[in-house]
Amino acid sequence: MKRVGVIGLTIMIMFSMTFIIIQASEDMDSSPIELSPSPEPTSRTVLLSEDFSAPWVSCGTGYFAPPGWTVDGISTGQNAPYLTHYWSQFDDANTVPILGKPTSNSTPLAAGAWWSNGVGETNGTQQDEWLMTPVLDFTNYVDTYLYFNAIYLTDWMDEVGPDEHNYIKASVDGGLTWDILGDMNHDPEYQTGHVGPPEPVWVWYEMYLPPSPLPLDLSPYDGEPSVIIAWHIDNAGWGGRSFHCVDDVHVEGTYIPPPPPDYILNLTEGWNLISFPVIQSDESLDQVLNSINGKWDYISYFDPANQIWLSNTTYKPDSLNTLDTLNHHHGFWINITESNVTLSLYGQFPNSTTIPLYTGWNLVGYPSLTTETVANALWGTGADKVEVFNATAPYRIKEVGPTYVMKPGEGYWIHVPADSVWIVNW
Repeated sequence: MKRVGVIGLTIMIMFSMTFIIIQASEDMDSSPIELSPSPEPTSRTVLLSEDFSAPWVSCGTGYFAPPGWTVDGISTGQNAPYLTHYWSQFDDANTVPILGKPTSNSTPLAAGAWWSNGVGETNGTQQDEWLMTPVLDFTNYVDTYLYFNAIYLTDWMDEVGPDEHNYIKASVDGGLTWDILGDMNHDPEYQTGHVGPPEPVWVWYEMYLPPSPLPLDLSPYDGEPSVIIAWHIDNAGWGGRSFHCVDDVHVEGTYIPPPPPDYILNLTEGWNLISFPVIQSDESLDQVLNSINGKWDYISYFDPANQIWLSNTTYKPDSLNTLDTLNHHHGFWINITESNVTLSLYGQFPNSTTIPLYTGWNLVGYPSLTTETVANALWGTGADKVEVFNATAPYRIKEVGPTYVMKPGEGYWIHVPADSVWIVNW
């Protein structure tokens, strides 16, 4: 099969609550942030609704798909211009004369794939055909469910080939791995209808939208930020005729408002020198920066113990990134790619933090909510130079004197002539 390509669907979830507002620069900004209303707590929200009636478009895999969806596979042939062996848009105007009954549900159009002993197929005698939803964001959603209408037809006198499958699958890693949620060809719960012929050999299995008793529970994926649902025809060359149809796909969940962040940093477009004044339960980079996902492209930290830079960039493979955890001891350079970005932090405020200072320059954070002058904050450490962020200065830093007020959320370059320890306990 070709590499799966996925076109993302962004589900925008905005939160309305009261925050602590912090500016990650020299000046404090105490103005409130105006946020759009979020869905009502515990309300059912439609995360995806597709009736396949819109024109299908190229999806980058060599196939056409509904806007935002992806079709992929190995088949290229068809029995007629409208009976494709891969997923495509089927019209009742073409299929009713053959099947004697509409296969769509709410409109005359649906997603379908045909097979007939491989007749007309130029790429072998098997099917490995994928119909995939856009990426769905289940963050802050619970009790998620999938509903859809589907019909499967075969002309083998109620017999479904042992190697012929139409799976429903889910992925949370962009399609690298898939969980099987069901097999419509073999699982008895999907064989809810057995509607007789237009031809004596046609067998119908039908699945319906609510209030049908056959919704598919997606709750194992509640909270996942990147969920893809797929219908996968896996036919290892079983003979005879068959037709798969999917229509009126509907995904919904119950919205649960997230807790308010314990701290917020306002970040400007371009470079920022920041730190995190909270101890976060999960210090992985992906989790710490989750609220600004897609709004940054580079973050780095200088490790003074080993005299090396550690970094993480969004345009490199993970295997080439060297920075994967972010804690409240360190200062970080981060490049923000959009204007007016806010980073939400969750965790506990430390009572006391011990930061080792190594001979030379150290890139450190300020793990306290209490502002303090350089002279008072660094007393006893032997620090002889302190540099702070300045967007207009060379290298975006400038040296400050003993009266400069250190603030939470800022990162600092601190120089010491000998190894020392900085205890922040205020």
